[in-house]
Amino acid sequence: MATEAEKNLRELGIDPGELYDGPNPNVAQFPGTMSVALNVPQPTPISRAGYVDTITAALNVLSARLLGMIATLGAVLMFGWAVYDPDPWRLAAVGTYAAVVLWPIVFLYLRRG
Repeated sequence: MATEAEKNLRELGIDPGELYDGPNPNVAQFPGTMSVALNVPQPTPISRAGYVDTITAALNVLSARLLGMIATLGAVLMFGWAVYDPDPWRLAAVGTYAAVVLWPIVFLYLRRG
């Protein structure tokens, strides 16, 4: 039984048997489904207390620095906003932000080391 591609080739005057010039390939055909049972042992997770403590310390330092960086960026933006158009309310907002948010974070960061 010829496939549709073979029929199209024959309509064009091409013999599908002449398309391959070489030895007859001996390829085994696979059945519909093939299952193989593998006995691979599952790896056991290894947890070292020192590794966990190191990661925790690194994340604590990163979080403290990130919080300080965000507070500093906010202060820079607010100071720029206040300098662009000086207004007593803007100056009060910047001073309050610096006193309530920025300086306590900087103080805690410097005290912590």
